[in-house]
Amino acid sequence: MPTAVLCKQMVPLLRELKDVREKYECLWGHLNLTRKMHKVLDKSKDEKLEEAAKEFAKEKAKLVEELDSKQAQN
Repeated sequence: MPTAVLCKQMVPLLRELKDVREKYECLWGHLNLTRKMHKVLDKSKDEKLEEAAKEFAKEKAKLVEELDSKQAQN
């Protein structure tokens, strides 16, 4: 098979390979951004949960104190 024919066959394959590489890089970048976003969201969720747990503990302590005070009065 002449070299010119092989070159003509290779050109579309090289273009397709380039397109596939570009798609791969785009998807890889999207995946990395998604992972980073999930990390930030998980951290934020954990912080909010911890904050809510502390607030709940404070409110519970207040209620226990009020209940003890009322029981002491009776």
